[in-house]
Amino acid sequence: KAQAYGNPTIMADSKVVDEAEQLKARANDRFKNKNYAEAIELYSRAIELNPGIAAYFANRSIANLRSEYYGSALDDATRAIEIDRAYVKGYYRRAAANMALGKFKASLKDFETAYGIVYGSYLGSFGFRSSGFVPEIAMRGRSIRSVRRL
Repeated sequence: KAQAYGNPTIMADSKVVDEAEQLKARANDRFKNKNYAEAIELYSRAIELNPGIAAYFANRSIANLRSEYYGSALDDATRAIEIDRAYVKGYYRRAAANMALGKFKASLKDFETAYGIVYGSYLGSFGFRSSGFVPEIAMRGRSIRSVRRL
């Protein structure tokens, strides 16, 4: 048995871990080629083999997001965060899913948390918002000013 990468409480056979990683690599290729349905399927199979890896859930989350399955994207991002509370991509993916669902306050909170992890400490709303670290909000046509009013 080998420790499942990313979660010391889950033990998995090293062959299973290797197979899951191969599935993830194949899924990443499908994702790069914009074949999101196949990517989701392959990430799901990797998760079945080794469910303790936050990256598998975060990757499936972005594939769901690109497929406009926003609820599934939110669920996967949340699971990634549950597995690894310091996994920045999990917060970023959940923020993007919340943004797509129109949950701007929840989205901003996750962007703040991601920013705090990256820069070493949680910064309050003012420090975060004034930093310019709100790329999804800008891309979605929301101004910082409109987010502050939320």
